[in-house]
Amino acid sequence: MQRQEVSLEEQQMVMQQMEAARLAYEATKRQHMEALQQLENMAGGLVYGPHPQPPPPELSLEDFLKHQPAKFNDKTSPALVD
Repeated sequence: MQRQEVSLEEQQMVMQQMEAARLAYEATKRQHMEALQQLENMAGGLVYGPHPQPPPPELSLEDFLKHQPAKFNDKTSPALVD
């Protein structure tokens, strides 16, 4: 009986520690979100720069072949062709 009481007290203590850790995490998360909001406000909403860059254009096989790449002729090993 006494052993069960000790175990129950230990479980309650662990639960209290877990709840304290959860509350600390929530407070830290809230502080980070507030800091990010302040940064956005200071930058005028432009955190990532004034002009976002467009993605690079996709190149096709025809674009590659316009550069007249060297052709492999099976006379040397692929390791030597660079």
